[in-house]
Amino acid sequence: MANFFGKLFGKRTKDLKDIKIIFSDIDGTLYNRQGVLREETKKFTSALQKANVELILATGREHQVAEEALLALGMEAPIISLDGALVKDSKTGKVLYTHAIPDQKVRQIFSEIPNYNVAYTAITPEGNFYNEQADLPSHLQHPSVPSLKIQKAPLDKIVLRLYITGNKPHTTALYDALKAKNIVSSQDISHYESRRESGKWYVEIHPHKATKGIAVQHILEARGIKQSEVAGIGDYRNDVDLLKACGYRVAMADAVAEMRDIADFITTKTCDEGGIEEFFTMVLKAKRNGVS
Repeated sequence: MANFFGKLFGKRTKDLKDIKIIFSDIDGTLYNRQGVLREETKKFTSALQKANVELILATGREHQVAEEALLALGMEAPIISLDGALVKDSKTGKVLYTHAIPDQKVRQIFSEIPNYNVAYTAITPEGNFYNEQADLPSHLQHPSVPSLKIQKAPLDKIVLRLYITGNKPHTTALYDALKAKNIVSSQDISHYESRRESGKWYVEIHPHKATKGIAVQHILEARGIKQSEVAGIGDYRNDVDLLKACGYRVAMADAVAEMRDIADFITTKTCDEGGIEEFFTMVLKAKRNGVS
């Protein structure tokens, strides 16, 4: 019990005055549960900028969603999107890092697709390419993401994720074929029904080793920044690797158990109550006082 409350009130002795970057999840962390950014949070991020602390957003959604968040904050920074599959600079649009489906695998997958009555949407650093209609799971649907209908498979593109849709028999047959022919490993493919549309099934293909944590490591190596000089904050399972890559680990009050177990600090408030602002306050105080 003592250990839990020590973590809850941030009493572990890790220095915050040297923090240079805070890597933050968006949904359920920076944003509240309604997808709204609190005005108070904006004020805190502005104060962090003045204290020379950079905020880098890391999301499971597409780049453009995080870009909108940065615009609302009046900031420009690299963005980690698609759970670490892409790191792209919001100011220049330059792709800094990708963890994509290997080109050979892409060619093999697209050679199989015509054998089944299915449609596809390929997510790339440039936008989404589809053959019938742009069809993605609800959490990835966003009007700001550019989508283009194409006649031929996007074999000349960097494919970060691939979503194939159809009815259950056709998607099941394709799913089984891709695994049976060792085109895609079990770790890189999933098959599930749409939550919003009964009878629609997805085959999702993505590199399982693409994580927010690996993307964080890439940024730190590229900049020559120590792990001890960065903090991470989030609430869900896809943020676990993000926290593990950071020197100081923060979990939201309503975070999943896996996050709370590894956190140095657990906010006392949820995202709806401005929990992230608690940690921002700690960092700003440490910067002013020169202590942790």
